[in-house]
Amino acid sequence: LDLLEGPADVALAMPGAIVQDGVPVRRVNFHARGDRLDMDGAELSPGPNDPRVAEVLEAISAQCCLVKTVVNEHWVDFIDQLQGPRFRTCTSMPPPMGIGMRLFGGTSSYTLGVIWDRRKLDLSDAFIWPSGYFAKSDYNVDANGRLLNGREKALVTLEQLMHSNETKTYRHQLTGDDVTEKVLPYNEVLTFVEGVVGIVGICVRSSEITHLLWALGIRSLLQRALPALGELPLFVHDPERGMRPVGRAAQSKVVHEFLQALHPHAAVADGTVGMPCMPIDTRLLELSVLEQIRFHGTYGLTSDALSSVLQGLAMNEASDTSQESSSQLSIPQAEGQRQMLNLCPDAARTILAFGLHQAVLSDNSASAMSLLRLVAPVLFSATTVPNAALSLAGRAGTAQGQLVRSCSSDSRFSDVLHRICSRSFSRGVLVAVGSLVALEDFASGRMLPRIVEACHQLEGWLDNSNSFVFRVGSWHELSNHSGAGHDAAFSAFVTKRAVGNRRQFHDELLELERLEESRDLLHGMQHLRSLISHLHHPCLRLEILQHILGLDSRFDLSAVQAVANLALSIIAAPGSTPRAEDEPILPKDSRATSFLRLEAAACHMQGLVHPEVDAQYAGS
Repeated sequence: LDLLEGPADVALAMPGAIVQDGVPVRRVNFHARGDRLDMDGAELSPGPNDPRVAEVLEAISAQCCLVKTVVNEHWVDFIDQLQGPRFRTCTSMPPPMGIGMRLFGGTSSYTLGVIWDRRKLDLSDAFIWPSGYFAKSDYNVDANGRLLNGREKALVTLEQLMHSNETKTYRHQLTGDDVTEKVLPYNEVLTFVEGVVGIVGICVRSSEITHLLWALGIRSLLQRALPALGELPLFVHDPERGMRPVGRAAQSKVVHEFLQALHPHAAVADGTVGMPCMPIDTRLLELSVLEQIRFHGTYGLTSDALSSVLQGLAMNEASDTSQESSSQLSIPQAEGQRQMLNLCPDAARTILAFGLHQAVLSDNSASAMSLLRLVAPVLFSATTVPNAALSLAGRAGTAQGQLVRSCSSDSRFSDVLHRICSRSFSRGVLVAVGSLVALEDFASGRMLPRIVEACHQLEGWLDNSNSFVFRVGSWHELSNHSGAGHDAAFSAFVTKRAVGNRRQFHDELLELERLEESRDLLHGMQHLRSLISHLHHPCLRLEILQHILGLDSRFDLSAVQAVANLALSIIAAPGSTPRAEDEPILPKDSRATSFLRLEAAACHMQGLVHPEVDAQYAGS
């Protein structure tokens, strides 16, 4: 609770989500300059655990590497090409160590590049143009490999290109003069590539934190879409200092500095269209459990990384319990479902409160949704793990420790959830937090008095509903209160259709009351979803439902319906995600724009579906 004290509009300080009718995708702005990582410390140098770094540095030093910069929003399209047959693509061959050459495109639009070892490629039919000559091969090489508009006259050999790189000389395309400069323009090597053959690394073109996080996310996407790549080494390239490796220690520091600063450049506050936050696989980074959960809320972990963090925590908890308690940790799952976490309820409450709090501050509904689907089933399963000392509560003197103590009982947990819900403002976050509020209040019995109160309210209205004057007055009061008065609503009150609707609604609430008294959570949520699905233009009934569920007026009918659907999906298939683990990570709908497909891939990496791209594919 101490963490949640402060201005009610604290979440508005980081409006980084693009609100959609579903899972918003948080975005980063690459056009605003941000904090940079200081990479000069010896402790950030690559160590023995950084694979293939020395091999790639040797290849770069010997001018044996080719680099292709990719438009930020076209990464899914490019990976699609890598998954298909061989194709021609434009690359550049940097000078030794990458020093003294600008790569193609601007840093804010072409932030990352792929590195190939050309010795593993067949360059026998490659077309090579020197620095300073803009071949524009996309337009001047046809599908059959014929050069157009005199491009064959400017071709050079690989040896000539290497000599030009070493001497920093090139011929100016307009004047024809030989020019020697400290920094060369990019050259072009148009060659065939196929699959993962020859790919040895990724380069990012600045040391800005947002750019490095983007690189880590795209690397996770590449590794998931093309598993044969393994963990690609990461390099920072700039023309003056060349290629510098970013080892795991430096990658961990990127996350540390992002969390410490939470600088505004990580969010789009001015409406500028940025890139989706691509979830990052942190399993090999030197980060604590708290840091990873906090990072998930503010930016995003892949579903595999988040599951690994929470399963590791569960294993630590299990080791602290007695052998007899440990025997209760096996929870059978239906075939095809993810194994549910073996956390004790106190641990689950703390993780949910802390993680959702961070997601709300960043308005990151995708992370809120993925955390909820993994952890919430622990609280609402028929089989639970005995409470044990929470291993992430060791920092009792910190704000995180205060939150741990405040969530150790379910009564305080409900207070925390309602406080978090009051800070939520986009639809996706509202639905995620609201579904947990509804589940917690139903499971604990705190919903029962509100159901009884609602039934009494309806009974009082129904007792007077035979009076035409009363019904008209009720319609007038409701229309003034909600602004919903219209001909159809008025006719419903005149013809007593409203009476029938509210009598049926009352009877359904009585059934919900019975299910709440017996704490039948599964059938209670099923009944709630069915009840809401029968509503068409509710006014009083919507207000009653908001009150029963502990939600406020921001939850319109569609949001309340989404809350019920999500709550039911959490308890009906505990530990499951909307997407199967073996589904392709890239979106299947090739008709969607490149940007939407990138957003969809970001959702898929967290085990979620994209509300537009996946729905279009399912509809087709």
